[in-house]
Amino acid sequence: MIIKKINSEFDPINFEQIKGVFVYIDSLCHQGPGTLSGSHARLRKQSELMARSNDTALTAQQVLRDLEAMLKEQDEPGFLHRPTEYAYDTARQIIENSYSHYIGTSPTPAIASDGEGGIIAEWKSGHRIVRLIVSASQDGKSYVYSRGNDQSAIDHSASGSILAQRLLSIFPN
Repeated sequence: MIIKKINSEFDPINFEQIKGVFVYIDSLCHQGPGTLSGSHARLRKQSELMARSNDTALTAQQVLRDLEAMLKEQDEPGFLHRPTEYAYDTARQIIENSYSHYIGTSPTPAIASDGEGGIIAEWKSGHRIVRLIVSASQDGKSYVYSRGNDQSAIDHSASGSILAQRLLSIFPN
């Protein structure tokens, strides 16, 4: 079986997942018709996982494009629209890492400046919310805030895995 990578922006993690699905399907076909008919549920589940993974990759790319667009913003007196290099790099790393851990159906976040060179990313649906707050400098406080049905939490250390955990707890599949 020959699989060709056709898009240079294709996330290598997702490419490996897709390749794995094709290898799995190929092995089922070689095992005979009895095996194939008995594994419809597994195949359907794998297809659903692959679709969610592709949706997550597209969302991550969109979020990172929105984050990058902030670098072109013009500051105003007393309000910084453009993030500092530290805030941009930190937010980008956290978001990239969180989406590599997270396969779910969270809403696309709104990304904005905090006015002081930091970044706020907010995932919201109804009263459910997850916020990533990244300070303008390493001396400031970056954290993840989440609020769901009857729970709220603040994680005082922001990381990709913590953000992914909060997105999964507030926006379960």
